[in-house]
Amino acid sequence: MEPVGSPVRLPDSTTARKALGMNQIWRRALSAFAGAALLLTMAAPLAAAAPAPVPGSPGYCPDGNGVTVVVDFQELGGDTEIRCAPGEQASGLTALENSGFVVEGTRRWGKAFICRIQGKPGADTERCIDTPPASAYWAYWHAPNGGAWAYSTSGVTGRKPPLGSFEGWSFSKDKTGSTNPPPRVAPVRPTVAAPKTTPKPETKTTPKTDDVAAGGPEASRWLAGFLKDGLLPGMVGPEKPDHGLTLDALFALVATKADPAAQQQITGALERTVLDYIGNPWSENPNERQGDQTAKALLGAVAAGVDPTDFGGVDLRQETLNLIAGADAGAYAGELRDRDVKPKSETNLFGQSFAVLGLARSGGVPQPVVDFLVKQQCATGGFRLSWTSFGATGARCDEDPTAVLDPDSSGMAVQALLAAAKTGSTGAADAATKGLNWLESKQDEAGGIGGSGPTAPSNTNSTGLGGQALAAGGRTKAAERAAEFVRSHQLTKDNGGKASAQAGGIAWNRAQFDEAVKDGFPELPGAQDSWRRATAQALLTLAGVPLGELGPDVPDAGPNGKLAKYLTGKLVNGDHVEVTAGTQSFVDYGQTADVAYGLLLSGRQPSSLTKVLAFLDKKDSVETYTQGKGFDKPGARYAGATAKLAFLFTLAGKNPRAVGGIDLVDQLSGLLGDNGRFADISDFGNNANTFGQSFGILALTAVGDSTRADKAATALVAARCKDATMPVGFPAAEGCATGIPDATGLALQALNAVPKGGGALSQERKTALTESVRALEKLRQGNGSWTGPGGQNVNSTAYATMGLLGVRQEAKDSRAWLLSLQRQDGGLPLNPGAESNLLASAQALPATAGKSFLTKDNGPVKPAERVAKPADPKPEPKPTDPPQPDPAPGNDPGPAPQPQYRPVALARTGAEVSETLLAGALLLGAGAAMVVLTRRRRAA
Repeated sequence: MEPVGSPVRLPDSTTARKALGMNQIWRRALSAFAGAALLLTMAAPLAAAAPAPVPGSPGYCPDGNGVTVVVDFQELGGDTEIRCAPGEQASGLTALENSGFVVEGTRRWGKAFICRIQGKPGADTERCIDTPPASAYWAYWHAPNGGAWAYSTSGVTGRKPPLGSFEGWSFSKDKTGSTNPPPRVAPVRPTVAAPKTTPKPETKTTPKTDDVAAGGPEASRWLAGFLKDGLLPGMVGPEKPDHGLTLDALFALVATKADPAAQQQITGALERTVLDYIGNPWSENPNERQGDQTAKALLGAVAAGVDPTDFGGVDLRQETLNLIAGADAGAYAGELRDRDVKPKSETNLFGQSFAVLGLARSGGVPQPVVDFLVKQQCATGGFRLSWTSFGATGARCDEDPTAVLDPDSSGMAVQALLAAAKTGSTGAADAATKGLNWLESKQDEAGGIGGSGPTAPSNTNSTGLGGQALAAGGRTKAAERAAEFVRSHQLTKDNGGKASAQAGGIAWNRAQFDEAVKDGFPELPGAQDSWRRATAQALLTLAGVPLGELGPDVPDAGPNGKLAKYLTGKLVNGDHVEVTAGTQSFVDYGQTADVAYGLLLSGRQPSSLTKVLAFLDKKDSVETYTQGKGFDKPGARYAGATAKLAFLFTLAGKNPRAVGGIDLVDQLSGLLGDNGRFADISDFGNNANTFGQSFGILALTAVGDSTRADKAATALVAARCKDATMPVGFPAAEGCATGIPDATGLALQALNAVPKGGGALSQERKTALTESVRALEKLRQGNGSWTGPGGQNVNSTAYATMGLLGVRQEAKDSRAWLLSLQRQDGGLPLNPGAESNLLASAQALPATAGKSFLTKDNGPVKPAERVAKPADPKPEPKPTDPPQPDPAPGNDPGPAPQPQYRPVALARTGAEVSETLLAGALLLGAGAAMVVLTRRRRAA
């Protein structure tokens, strides 16, 4: 029976019990018995909490429209504190934080385990690394108003407190599950609320929430009326369309859900002309890129629901990532920059914010991009517009004595940070809260917000951006006042006077509005342009929909998005892969790592990737996968599994020397022999092979151990077959004529890998690369595929394609062949005509996304050489579609395990499987190598 308050609920499968180990489960259960911390599902560390929708206040909530939070420090000392979290609260965690308490979770589990509240207990007694001990922890309680405290049987992230209820936190020291004390304050709301400060009188009645969007549809229709061929005119008229203004209109139309036909017109026009917008149509350099425009176009694709990796044939996500300054930029790392623009790059906070928004919504935003945005916030909470112009100095706002804080920029930055916080970016939530406080302080009594410099008086542009940010941050009253200010500047048939025919348009300020009413709508293009710009941005606050929420919640558009969604849908508990043998289920760590590689390299489903990495980053997982814990001798070590896991965590930007508390780099180095080959230590013998050897080279290169990496690479070169392709066995069988595409594709990436900071290859490796690329090309079919188990094979084609991408070829025909096989459920089969297969789909995703292990965005390794595609024709024609066997019934066609199965390998594991291990294993497809189960021998 699970103890009350247990931090881990055991999954209903044999798999997880075997994977975790019963001793570890029992230890966790004992430590949690007294309610040490509450987490009832196995989960990754939680993302950083979003800013409080409304700032908390001291004392009880004055009425039932909030949640009262009581914190009793008990033996830690200090008074019991009572605070109010106004409005509905999504969970116990949000109530605790939104009431104003400073909360710290554990390093391993995040805020799913509450370790410190208001800095207590201190770091001298509690390091907050793992689950707090059963002898000293924060116990979680709840109660209805006027009721009694009840110990919570749900976790802090798994319980939604009812409106008007009480949440309690009481520190329990040296108590048992039956004696730990509830808060020493009765959960009873006083009948008379504490006096409140009288609000300032307002010149206008605060509108009701239901009326906030009023005027939005009219303004949207008015704006769409100016479209010509899907684009809005600029300052000089329709002959010079303005792509940036058109994107603003697209954001407004999507936010107000108005005129779908106009949205499609805009999207089509932007796709046709995207390179003109993000580049420079007048430049002779096709590589020129405008950073601000590229990032804004990326968000436009997301808002329109179009695959951002294929917007008019352009991968806008990758184009944006290519413009992000790397670590070598020092304090400017993470800055969005122009490319090849003269005389210099002049991006600003709008572009940086669009980059954070677009990347966060299209697969995840790198932390340095968020960090650089936060640097543009001064101590008071506002943001500066530029760090490259107007005499600006320093990478940080506080380093710039000339910094002018700009409400427009601040409104953009706050929305970007709120979006980043939802994806788990650190520091984003706190910076957003500071920005919201500053923005709210800039709102005048009429609800308006002004800009900076010549736009300092309140206007609808600034109010539109600021009001939308306030709405995104939950500052509802302030957002409603901003919307009312905007609406007071909108023409209607009743108030428009001579401009009533332009009903829906929004003026920039009162003078412009009054002039139009008196004299009529302006005819000059420049004067009309001001109205269009004001309307596009002002509409945002009328809609009240944040930029970070435009378009689909999860961008699954396009084949790669669907493929990633298929993978995550196959994960057990959302964080690992299981296979079934007989009546038992087992964790498949190798295939779990493959899913992680696919999501990581494609940039898709970042929240799922976080969970998968957290599952693999457990001591039991690492020991079972890389050391055979529980089924091999003490001291066993597996080279392939160690290498594959070490490289995965390095590629993900994590420390490979502390995965599950184990130094995988040291473990891998200890398996490298004097002959340059990695070897297993196992009762099952040495099954290390060229797959593990390649992952080992990649892992050592990524951590900067070039000496060992070069030694291993020399051995890999020597292992090739006569035609320069790579075998599975290591060393190859005597007289090996040809190897397999999978191993060759992985080996090409290993042999061409140098650290991110640069490096050179030996002449031997350069020659081997050229020879092996030529050999791999000769094996390619006319349709771009490669053959493997069962004929034309997705796994073989995927790794071979990644090999060509790793030497800087495009391999478009091979990528197209892979996607041509995509099934209705989003997955790919092992062979044409079969059903979707998880393994094939996981390995194919990086290739279909155009990624190799060497070309990950800001990855730790990069390709050293560009090896051109051989010009000579193939020696003999290859059949395009060899006959395929009829698929057997079921999800994964293929034969049952065969006793005489010849040892082969799949790139997923790199495991040459000996006949002695066939018992109880599972074959996933025709001719495919076995899936090595938790209790069996596994490798990379």
